[in-house]
Amino acid sequence: MARLLNGLHLDGVLVSAAAMGCQIEIAQTIIDKNGDYLLGVKGNQPTANEEAIKRQSELKT
Repeated sequence: MARLLNGLHLDGVLVSAAAMGCQIEIAQTIIDKNGDYLLGVKGNQPTANEEAIKRQSELKT
C-alpha cells in the first residue's frame, strides 16, 4: 500500500484505511506527502487499540 501511495498526490487529502493499512510505514508515507489519515484500529491490535482508547478518553475531558 505504501508503494501505491507514493504514486499519488496526497497534499490536503484524507486517506482512510482498514486494519491492513494500519502500519507505521503507511502512516509515515501519508504524512511525508502532506496528507492526513484515518486508520481503523481493531481489538486484535491490543497496543494500538489501548492507545486509541486512552487518547479518546483524554479528548473527552
